[in-house]
Amino acid sequence: MSNTALILSLGKNQRNQDLLADLLKDAGYDVRTETAPESFEKSLEQTTNPGVVIIDIDGYSELIWDICKVCNRRSIPTLLVASADVGRVQTAASEYGVEHVFSKPLDTDQLTGVLDTIL
Repeated sequence: MSNTALILSLGKNQRNQDLLADLLKDAGYDVRTETAPESFEKSLEQTTNPGVVIIDIDGYSELIWDICKVCNRRSIPTLLVASADVGRVQTAASEYGVEHVFSKPLDTDQLTGVLDTIL
């Protein structure tokens, strides 16, 4: 499979970001990862048409919802990953146009299936 869509990913844990990037690159996606919301927002501004945004919300403040709002306004499909209280996150996420919330540990087959459907 060869996918040309760019996936932008934000997550506080660099090791998790590296693992996610490796998984997605192996699946044929172009991936750009960030660990700081500020640099992620800059990447988001500079990217004309990202295919999907993936945000691991663990360890971040409510600022994450502002990023989700920007993605929603730009009609960029957004996926969230959360380790705790996924039901609460899902409820909040639906207000910001988030496509899907994944729980940790991340089911990689489910993730690639959702990406294939969106892209």
